[in-house]
Amino acid sequence: MDAFKGAFDRFYLKAALHSLSYLRGQGERSPGLDRTFLDIVQQSLKFLLQRAKEASTQEAHEVLLGLLSSTLFLARETVRRTLDEIAGKTGQPNPMVESLNAANIELLQIATHTCSELHQLQRKDIPDHRRLAGSILTLTELIEPWQIGPMVLKMADRLGREGAIELGRRVIAAKVEPDEQFLIPEFRRREKSVMNTWTYHNESVQWRINPHDRVLDVGSGGWPFSKATHLADMFLEKTPHRFETLQRDGRPFLAMDVCDMPFRDKTWDFVFCSHVLEHLERPAAALRELMRIGRRGYIEVPTRLSNIMLNFIRLPNHHRWHGLVLKNTLVLIEWKEEERRDLGSMHFFNSLHSRYHNEFQKIFEENWDLFYAMLPWDEQVEFLIVNREGEVLDRS
Repeated sequence: MDAFKGAFDRFYLKAALHSLSYLRGQGERSPGLDRTFLDIVQQSLKFLLQRAKEASTQEAHEVLLGLLSSTLFLARETVRRTLDEIAGKTGQPNPMVESLNAANIELLQIATHTCSELHQLQRKDIPDHRRLAGSILTLTELIEPWQIGPMVLKMADRLGREGAIELGRRVIAAKVEPDEQFLIPEFRRREKSVMNTWTYHNESVQWRINPHDRVLDVGSGGWPFSKATHLADMFLEKTPHRFETLQRDGRPFLAMDVCDMPFRDKTWDFVFCSHVLEHLERPAAALRELMRIGRRGYIEVPTRLSNIMLNFIRLPNHHRWHGLVLKNTLVLIEWKEEERRDLGSMHFFNSLHSRYHNEFQKIFEENWDLFYAMLPWDEQVEFLIVNREGEVLDRS
């Protein structure tokens, strides 16, 4: 009985394939086909999926691939030409067009589901079901715009997350000029978060810090420097100068004002001061204190570009200064009051922190020095403080 069943299966599949081959040839010569050939494909694919686990012979495997190949051809070529011809003869809704539309959508859904199931069975050489689903785009020029959304959503249900996203991208791309397609989101999920100040300082930078050095993190906040032996911060409670909760992880912690630190001269081998000076009323006093207590260190402040693109200028009482480094000199420039305003968009901030890859993340990670002014120093910090009127308030 099993032998008879296997022989019947192969006969059925071969018969279906030959029928499709004949109809394909007819389609190439004459696009005036009706719904019959679509029904044959649908029934063949349904039958194929029922027998997929048993289709282990080379003969059955070849028939399987032939069916899927014919399905792709019929969806992309024959049906489109048929619909084009009918739609071209009348500008009014046509029952034949609607019938073929519905049949082709159902065909593509069944074929997509078949490919997906066969992929899970680890069959080799199966067409990518996302590529198959893309065939639905051949219909978008022939149907009413309101029909496209439900049609794509129905197809997306068969595809899974990645396939649905790819289908959506292809639908949009079909209607957008080639030179504007860069606007279409990629929606490729990140394996890890985009680089931030903590990962940059603790995973990317090679520090000239010896194992026995005494290292002070001034303004340690919510993301303490991993190489610090001691932590210090002025604000123990919630403050507009910090989004995160203050972190105290067991290392010695000191509450103090960076402009007046309770240490003897050159107490510290290395003083780390990142994203602190831009908040202060008297940054020059803080810089002189850093030089007094430390032998060397590192300073980092956000640039004008960073504050504007990430819309930090919308925050009242947050950043008073933006910075840049000219050769070995740190320049701090006071924000004008009229520059402190909400840009009305958090687009770049949200893009930066998105779970999906995007071009702004790449720009940010590859151009860190444009977003943050960085100054490693040894013994001496050269600095210039400029107020909002362009007057030099202080200098080293």
